[in-house]
Amino acid sequence: GRLQTMTISFGHGLAATPLHLAAGYAAMVNGGLRVRPTLRKGAPKPTEADRVISTETSVAMRGLLRAIVAEGTGRKANVPGYEVGGKTGTADKPKPAKTAAARKRRFKREGKATVCVDLDGVLHQHDGGSLMEFGAPIDGAVDFTRALSEWADITILTARLSRAKAAERKELIAGLKAWLDSHGFVYAHIHNAHGKPPAQAYIDDRGVACRPEEDGVKAFASALKAAEVIAG
Repeated sequence: GRLQTMTISFGHGLAATPLHLAAGYAAMVNGGLRVRPTLRKGAPKPTEADRVISTETSVAMRGLLRAIVAEGTGRKANVPGYEVGGKTGTADKPKPAKTAAARKRRFKREGKATVCVDLDGVLHQHDGGSLMEFGAPIDGAVDFTRALSEWADITILTARLSRAKAAERKELIAGLKAWLDSHGFVYAHIHNAHGKPPAQAYIDDRGVACRPEEDGVKAFASALKAAEVIAG
C-alpha cells in the first residue's frame, strides 16, 4: 500500500534474503551487470543485456561503499589487506533529546565535559592553501589544550574535511594526527565526518558556544574563564 511505498524508501517494510542482498550488491559493484546466482558449473557470465546500472554509477557506488568502511560508520568492519565495502543501517537515528541526556548524565557523573575545538583559527593558522598543509601551531595552542584537557575531553574538528575528496580524507586525518602528536597537543578524538558531533561546548576562532540546555555548562564555561583557559 501507500504506507509501505513510503517506508521502503528508508529501509522499513522490505524483506530480503542474504542471497538477494549478495546478488544486488554484486550488480552494484561489478560494473552494473545483474548477476543470477546459481550452483550450476559453467553458467554463462553476465553480458550487456544484463546491465541494470551504468559503469560510471557502479564505480561511484564502489567508492562510497569503501569510504563507509574506511572512514565512515562501518570502520569496525575494516580489515587490513582487504578493500572491504559496506553500508550500515540508517533508518533509525539517535534522537537529539536522548543524546543531550547522555551528555548531561556523563557531565554530572564524571564532572568532565566534551568540548570540540576547531583546528584552523584556534590551534593552527591556515591560509586557505593546500588541505594537507600544516605549519607551526598558533602561539600558546599546545598549552591551551593541556589546560583544557584538565576540564574536558577534547575533540578536534576541521572544516577541511568538507572540502576534501573522499580519497583525500583518510590522508588528511592521518596528516592531522601526525601534526597534533608531533607538537604535543592533548586531545581525546579527531572528528572525521561532516558536521559537528554532540558536545557541551564548541570553541573556534570566533569564541566559545555552549549548549544552554545543559545543566552545569555555564558554570563550566565560567570556570574555564576563571582559570584563564579561555579568554573572558
